[in-house]
Amino acid sequence: MKKYRLIFITTLFSVLFILAVSCKKQGKESPTISGKSLGPVVAGQFYPFEPSAIKDMISNFYQEIPDLPLGANLLGVMSPHAGYIYSGPIAAYIYKNLPRDAFHRVVIIFPSHHSQFRGLLALDVDEYKTPIGSVKVDRDSIKQLMDSDPVIQYSDGAYGQEHSMEVMLPFLQTTLGDNFKIIPLMMGDQSPNMARRLAEDLYRIFGDRRVLYIASSDMSHYHPYEEANALDSRALTDIINLDDLALVDDLRNGKTELCGYGPVLTVLNLVKLRGGGTAKVLKHANSGDTQGNKDAVVGYGSVAFFTNTPPTEDKP
Repeated sequence: MKKYRLIFITTLFSVLFILAVSCKKQGKESPTISGKSLGPVVAGQFYPFEPSAIKDMISNFYQEIPDLPLGANLLGVMSPHAGYIYSGPIAAYIYKNLPRDAFHRVVIIFPSHHSQFRGLLALDVDEYKTPIGSVKVDRDSIKQLMDSDPVIQYSDGAYGQEHSMEVMLPFLQTTLGDNFKIIPLMMGDQSPNMARRLAEDLYRIFGDRRVLYIASSDMSHYHPYEEANALDSRALTDIINLDDLALVDDLRNGKTELCGYGPVLTVLNLVKLRGGGTAKVLKHANSGDTQGNKDAVVGYGSVAFFTNTPPTEDKP
C-alpha cells in the first residue's frame, strides 16, 4: 500500500488523514457553486485534488484487483465512502468491474453526516464537478421522483460538506466515462419504513430498467480489529441472505454497524421489488488492513446485488 500513500501525500496535508478515515464529520469546507454546478467539496481531503494523481491512484488500485465480471443482472452495490487511502482498495473491487457501457443512470443513495432533516434531499443542479470533469445530474428523473413523493425535496446547501456521494464519482468517471447521469439522494431519515418507501418510489419511476443503485455505507467504527471483523461479518451475512429484517434487528441490538444502513435497506427492498435475487461480497477489509493501525478500525465492504431476471434496457 506504500505507493498509494505516496501518491496521496502529494495532494494534502497529513493532518487531514485522520479526518478522512471514516464517515465522521470532516471539517467545514464550503461547496463551489457556479450557476447550476456544484463541487468539488472534498477533493484534497478524501481523495487527491490533482486530476493526474486521482487517475494514478485509481489505476494503481485497479491493477491489484482481479477481474470479477458482474454480469448482465447487476442491480446495485454497497460501496464504502471513506478516504481513498483507507477504503479505496476495497471500493475499487466494485468500480473496476462495472460493465462500462451498461449503465446510463446511477442512483446514489447516501447518509447525511452533517445535516439533520426529515425525508430525502435531492440536488438542484445540472452537474456535479470533480477535478477530473463534470458529471451530469438527471434532473428529469429527480423531478419525477419529487412529483411522485413529497418526502423528496431539493437542497443544495446540505450537500456542501457531504462526502459520501462525491467520493464515488471519480471511480465512476474512470470506469463509465462521461456517458452516465447521477440521481443523488441524501437520506435524513434512514428508518426501515423510509427505505421501503424510497425503494417503492424508485421502482415506480424506473421499474425493471437497467439502472445502477449505489448504497453508500461504511461498516463498524472504531473497534479493535477482531471485534470489528465480527461485527462486519454479522452484517454481511444478513446482507448476502437478503434478510433486511435480520439486519434491522442486528443493528438495533448493537450486533453490527452500518453508517449508511438506510441506503443498504433501500437496495435490499429493491431486490424484492424486482422479483428477488442474490448478493455477493466482493471484498471486505478495514482500515487496519489498508493502513496498519489495528487498535480502532473502520470496516469497509463492497457488495454486489443481482436480480433473478435480466433488466430491460435504459436509453440515455
